[in-house]
Amino acid sequence: MESTERPVVLDSFLAEIEAMDSSLFPPGKKISPEDKVIAMASPYSRKLFALTRYYAREKERLMVELKYAPHDESAGSVMAQIDDMQHRESVAVALFWFCVSSELKTWGKNLGIRSDWQIVSAPDNQNPLAGLFGELFGGR
Repeated sequence: MESTERPVVLDSFLAEIEAMDSSLFPPGKKISPEDKVIAMASPYSRKLFALTRYYAREKERLMVELKYAPHDESAGSVMAQIDDMQHRESVAVALFWFCVSSELKTWGKNLGIRSDWQIVSAPDNQNPLAGLFGELFGGR
């Protein structure tokens, strides 16, 4: 049987999750009257959510840096870092919702995360952009 090693990048990603202080990046979206609280986010899910927010912040910081950077080879390096943060954020967001849905057995439900780490079941939003941006801003 062939032995497989876990990629270093995965070990690094898992270490980032473990090291994340969830109190630094809590969800900011307030609960609305349509939301139904179904659970509180688990400590691990909180770390994952905070990591998604950290990556989003870093991506935005790098975008500002790029805007004011000289147009030379350093701009290419900053663009590569932005791309890296975008991919990390996407993986963290997907993993966050995968963990929440797995923990709560809520597959196929329209979930969101609200202030105080409340996981909510929210009505479907008719806005077609909601799905595109919802994951980035605290709810689906």
